[in-house]
Amino acid sequence: MMNRYCSLTVLLFIFSPSFNVVAESHIPEFCRQHISPVSKANVIGEVRDAITDQPLYCEYHIFSSDAKKTKVEYRSIDQTLIATKNIDYSPSLTRPNVVQKDLRHNELRKAVFNDNSNLGINVSYRKPNKSDIKSIQIEPADNLVIDAGFDEAVRAYWYTLVGGEKLVMDFLSPVHLDTIKLTIKKSNSASCYKQAYDTVTQACFLIRPSNVVLNLFVKPLALVYDLETRRLLSFKGAVNITNEKGGTQNAVIKYYYEG
Repeated sequence: MMNRYCSLTVLLFIFSPSFNVVAESHIPEFCRQHISPVSKANVIGEVRDAITDQPLYCEYHIFSSDAKKTKVEYRSIDQTLIATKNIDYSPSLTRPNVVQKDLRHNELRKAVFNDNSNLGINVSYRKPNKSDIKSIQIEPADNLVIDAGFDEAVRAYWYTLVGGEKLVMDFLSPVHLDTIKLTIKKSNSASCYKQAYDTVTQACFLIRPSNVVLNLFVKPLALVYDLETRRLLSFKGAVNITNEKGGTQNAVIKYYYEG
């Protein structure tokens, strides 16, 4: 079990479609708004290596006009499209349909509700540089969250989390073809997993496996939110985009919005 969950590669793009268009002046140089996305991005993520601070790639989150769907373009520093993700919130804000494809090594991560709701959720995963796809059916438990639904769940339990109480969620991980029980709790430290943040205007939430034994081997995920707007400002931990060889990457993502 420890090897199976040796990294907490579960998040990545954790947005529900309720944000404004990005202001061009706020975008870092290597993730410029105007270079490649077909449509103007509503949210842009600048992704850097957690240790070296070297730029890794850019995230462009593009919301549909009816706010029910999100397309995410992942682009390398030279703006080559390396992966895509399509999120459909029609089933639920906390349990959207998600399909993520890596264009470099054909990795696939998929979680989609079946047409027959009695069959639950179809979860599929294809490893990098492999051809076979493994799939399972998962029943949606009451506390289940999927991909970008995590962000909506944080806001739904905002006062509980900001008040210092812990929250336990079952996070669906296509990589593991299983759910991972996670504990989310506000940090009481001035450091958010070894990163400084403004404790007056911001809140840091640390996400760890609920299993005590796994906690000894897995590094936490750290999310910093703005207390007033409840926007996600930064993320630190294992990301959902692998490196060119298909290996896990640990990164810091900074998000940019208008206003």
